Amino acid sequence: ESQGNLEAALEYYHAANDYQAMARVLTEVAPDLMERGRLMSLQRYFRVLPDAVISERPLLLLYKGDLLRRMGQSGEAIICYEGSRLAFEAAKDHAGVSRSLTALGEIARSQGDYLRAQTLVSQALEYASKEDHVGRAYALMALAKCVGFLSDMDQGRSLAEQAVAEVRQAGRQISPLTRADLLRSLGQICWWQGDPQACAHYCREALQTLGDDLSMTTARANLTLSIPHLFWGD
Repeated sequence: ESQGNLEAALEYYHAANDYQAMARVLTEVAPDLMERGRLMSLQRYFRVLPDAVISERPLLLLYKGDLLRRMGQSGEAIICYEGSRLAFEAAKDHAGVSRSLTALGEIARSQGDYLRAQTLVSQALEYASKEDHVGRAYALMALAKCVGFLSDMDQGRSLAEQAVAEVRQAGRQISPLTRADLLRSLGQICWWQGDPQACAHYCREALQTLGDDLSMTTARANLTLSIPHLFWGD
């Protein structure tokens, strides 16, 4: 762990049944495993950890919800997100509350309940301080997708552009994979709005951000980039 080899550390802590140390390291490594699509590895670690240990760490509970949502287990993900929201509220961690509410809103949107999703992500935006660029970026992009479908795609694009502006201010607080995924989301919204040039532009920027990295985010950016090229007959 001291040398930064966190996955190896997880295996040793697992062998030693040191669940507190495992939970500490998993909190650090979970976002990267998630972004790289290594859901089975992440699931294995969460299965080993006792629920009581996970519940002690609201951020880990939030990541477990992310995993369950990615795996299509929305009901269980909602339980995790609600648990993390309550724990963050008790700790007066507004950034954590914002992330939990945004995640709940994303589930509502995926289920077609755009009005509830809009309410949840609007609340998330209220909890995110002006300095919380990461939380604001997530909430604004989620709100953009809701507003775009409910009422006005032009307003949706404006909100998505605000989200990317927050990403640029976040600097190193946000990973290249997350930065690229939010850029790709803006490109997708530009396509929905009817602007294929902008869609291609933001997808290319996303791919430039990723460089030679191969991940699910790279795949999604390429797939979205293919849409305007298909439209152009290329």
